[in-house]
Amino acid sequence: MSTPGQTAFNECYHTNLDFYKYCAIVDPVKGLRFSHAMIQVAEASLRFFEASYPLKQLPASSIIVDVAGGLGQTAIYLAERLSKHRFVVFDYASVIQEGRAQCPVHLQSRVRYEAHDMFQSYQELEGGDGDQVFILKQVLHDWSDKDCVQILSKVLEALGQSGRILIIDSVKPIEQVSLSTAMSELMVMSMFGGFHRTYAQYERLIRATACNVSLRSWCVNAGQHDDMLVIEIKPGVVAGSRMSTSYTRAKGL
Repeated sequence: MSTPGQTAFNECYHTNLDFYKYCAIVDPVKGLRFSHAMIQVAEASLRFFEASYPLKQLPASSIIVDVAGGLGQTAIYLAERLSKHRFVVFDYASVIQEGRAQCPVHLQSRVRYEAHDMFQSYQELEGGDGDQVFILKQVLHDWSDKDCVQILSKVLEALGQSGRILIIDSVKPIEQVSLSTAMSELMVMSMFGGFHRTYAQYERLIRATACNVSLRSWCVNAGQHDDMLVIEIKPGVVAGSRMSTSYTRAKGL
């Protein structure tokens, strides 16, 4: 299996940089084209997220952090629906500048853009009050297990005791993978060096990162068919104990 920095993309562009770092350092124009394309891709996953996850349970004091958020499409979508929450969009500087410019004027007081590499530690989030919500939407499938553990570890380091992480991503069936998923898998492997995961693989990944968390998930097809998955991670289980897990099938989709 290919890994970031060792893919068909790297062979084609004669670089040892992963796709995202290459766009940030070598070709920002390519990076912006990709970010604009992701706005369209995000629409379906955000509709699923809104329909499946109880957004109203997020405390109004929460600061919602969109990790590797591109132009901020997730933050903007949620800000239109959560009028009392504040948002921070983290991504490479070349993308963040464009994000600020295209953020709707009526949301600019609540949506902040900051340059940040998700493999680095997070600075203290001003005004977070421990209720931070870190969103990783369609991020982890682009990375190897080793990289995902590092990404999650940096978020967990910054997470307050009353905070949570929301993973919104594709989930692969145990068997009978559809043609669309197979094609997507090929693209993800050849360009980014990642892969789509089953629910069990996500759970193992989270266990490899931390054991002192609880886990709850939502999925349209109970994890048996390729679809979107929401996993909520919260601190609160005694270190060394088995991860607390519960599972909910999203309704009305």
